[in-house]
Amino acid sequence: MADLTLKTMISGYMKSAGRGASFGWQGGEPLLAGIDFFKKAVAYQQSYGRSAQLVSNNLQTNGLLLDDAWAKFFHRYNFFIGVSLDGPAEYHDHYRYSVNRDSGFQQTMNGIQTLRNHQVEFSILTVVNDVTAKKPSELYDFFTRNGFDRLQFIPCVERGMETRQLQPYSVRVEDYRDFLCTLFDVWYNQGRPVASIRLFENILAVYMGVEPEICAFKNRCDS
Repeated sequence: MADLTLKTMISGYMKSAGRGASFGWQGGEPLLAGIDFFKKAVAYQQSYGRSAQLVSNNLQTNGLLLDDAWAKFFHRYNFFIGVSLDGPAEYHDHYRYSVNRDSGFQQTMNGIQTLRNHQVEFSILTVVNDVTAKKPSELYDFFTRNGFDRLQFIPCVERGMETRQLQPYSVRVEDYRDFLCTLFDVWYNQGRPVASIRLFENILAVYMGVEPEICAFKNRCDS
């Protein structure tokens, strides 16, 4: 993104956002833009923000590039980080690997530890694909054993560009149904859940008459 585009986008949004302005940084891999890019973004937010206007920044990363410099920056400006982690190494590395077929699991875990070292808030985002859909209990056990208590599970549904057929790595309807049912049982834990699962909490909000936070559960997508 060109600097002029960044400045124009932030200044325009800050004027129209009201009391709270929320920025979501995703990719690809947004850390590839470099830390100086995000320093400029924060500087523009500070420059164009109005008095008492609140700003939040949420960034989604695979965690491979996280180091002390990034974590210090995120802590200073209260970024909330979503880290892509599909469970233990054998599941995470099934589809997430380098061009040399190297594992990325340990690098991601190291990045998470760096966030913890600098007291950066984060959540775990897990793709439910044809492999992980069969392992809801194992995934939940892995996450809770490692102290990951903010979890999101995102179904992988992708169709071919020409055939429109469901791709083989996508989760099937029946498998996703069974995944959620089993996941709910282990999460509920006789009324004593130890982790936050975004989907379940939004469903609960609907039943409690509270406006859900997930856009898909609203009559319209807005903030």
